Amino acid sequence: RGFAVADSPEKKADFYSLAEAVTSWDLPEEDALQLKATDEFTVVGQPVARIDIPDKVTGQAVYGYDMRVPNMLYGAVARPPTLEAKLVGSSAGEAAAMDGVEEIVIDVENGFAGVAANSRSAAWSAVKAMETEWDEGHLWQQEEIEALIEPAGEGGITIQREGNAAGVLKRERAITATYRSPFAVQAPLEAPAALADVQDGQVTVWVSTQSHERAKGLIAEALGVEADTVRVVPTYLGGGFGAKLDTGVAVEEARLSRAAGAPVHVGWDRTEAMLHGYLRPPTKSVLSGALDGNGRIVAMEHRQGSSDVAFSFMPAFMEIVLGADFGATVGARIDYDVPNRTVTAWRKKLPVWTGWWRGLGLFANRFAVESFVDELAAAAGTDPLQFRLDHLPDSPAGGRMRVVLEAVAELSGWGTAPPEGRARGVACFGSNTVVAQVAEVSVDEGSGEITVHRVDCAVDCGLVVNPDGAKAQIEGNVMWGAGSTLIEQAYVRDGRLELNNFESYPLLTMREAPDVRSVLVDTGIDTPYGMGEPPIGPVGAGIGNAFTAATGRRIRTLPMTPARVVDTLAGGGS
Repeated sequence: RGFAVADSPEKKADFYSLAEAVTSWDLPEEDALQLKATDEFTVVGQPVARIDIPDKVTGQAVYGYDMRVPNMLYGAVARPPTLEAKLVGSSAGEAAAMDGVEEIVIDVENGFAGVAANSRSAAWSAVKAMETEWDEGHLWQQEEIEALIEPAGEGGITIQREGNAAGVLKRERAITATYRSPFAVQAPLEAPAALADVQDGQVTVWVSTQSHERAKGLIAEALGVEADTVRVVPTYLGGGFGAKLDTGVAVEEARLSRAAGAPVHVGWDRTEAMLHGYLRPPTKSVLSGALDGNGRIVAMEHRQGSSDVAFSFMPAFMEIVLGADFGATVGARIDYDVPNRTVTAWRKKLPVWTGWWRGLGLFANRFAVESFVDELAAAAGTDPLQFRLDHLPDSPAGGRMRVVLEAVAELSGWGTAPPEGRARGVACFGSNTVVAQVAEVSVDEGSGEITVHRVDCAVDCGLVVNPDGAKAQIEGNVMWGAGSTLIEQAYVRDGRLELNNFESYPLLTMREAPDVRSVLVDTGIDTPYGMGEPPIGPVGAGIGNAFTAATGRRIRTLPMTPARVVDTLAGGGS
């Protein structure tokens, strides 16, 4: 579907034609290929401005919510009132006589009832006026869901095992701690939106999506047509963070467009986006560890319970092939030099649709692992940063982590006294991209408010293509992680998610945002690695470890709300 273009737009050919015209490939010998040396780069490694910035700041960029074509209609869809609700009956009701209503679509068998109208407000009003009957199913409570996320019993998948952690932990005096994280939403600035034109056997959909191929497949399946008849045009993405890897909104407007015989635009409102998308799953992690007489970790075990992340979007057979959900378990491994270590993951089915979120399970898992490492450091009587350095493996990965830990120590002034009333905490994470962070916080013990004043970050992401972009990703991850640490949570009551808008799910504000200082560390890696998610991993643990340094108490359940802080300082459990 792409083209190779010469020196003018008229001189172009599609890739299929070019490939078809080639009768043989004359490939050069590998030894004859000479790549440009990194010190000769003139663009890579330079702070280059994004070419889309002018369109975005002047309002010229077209997002899914902005799409318009002549003679289009607007759609709205009836939503289930509870988590397990099934549509068992529907009729047009008063919507049939309302001004502006062009088409009403009812498909009880497939759980669909919707309206196409000549304005968005008319569509929203009409869908509320329809008669719908729902079987609400079981009315779940938050306590029931939390009881399901238990890392125990049958079904555990061991994703890491070295030595005999269980045996050592039985013999030695073990330290055990439990960490929890809640449901969370992605909350992109732009809610899901799409425009479909289904006419004359062809389907064209403009949609704000992170996966146009997935959108294409879902639309073809819903309409019962061949995928080749579906054309998906991705628009600018007004934020995704995993929320727009599934594009149910594209299916909705395609069904309405086919029935109406006209283009139909569906744009969810904020409440729909929060209630009817998927959430980051809650987690429960139980960690145990033991130290030898020299204060070194001799055994460590991580038992992790979560729900689906990647598996929510994969065929069932992949669950058998992969075993554990890699999305849910990212960041759960014990990467320190521990002779006896085991990580086991339990996948728990929940009544809430869970899936992708920035960093997948990385944020919650590193909160647990890196907080527990600090607890072990305290038991050993060793400085937390030095404790990490002492337990790095003698490997290239360990060497890279050592460099970033030392870099963040210098950047943050670790080892010197912080400003009065403040304390510091360290945490790190490494995969291909290696990240170390130091958070500096203060705690108002009366109100329970934690203020994150500063987060210092050292990152080795391999070859840095655009340092401005890399640092922007660091800053975005830190802001997101700080908000998730301090305030973000979603919960269930009477079978419903207690969400409607940002008053029920507040995000970190500019006033609350910490000062973020970062350094990009070069360890000679000539491969560029990812920056969109790794920096979020250490944020929660860094803040939590700083809280402990400031107060002598530890919070093991996110978010660290003022009420939870006050309870913890008063001696309550967390």
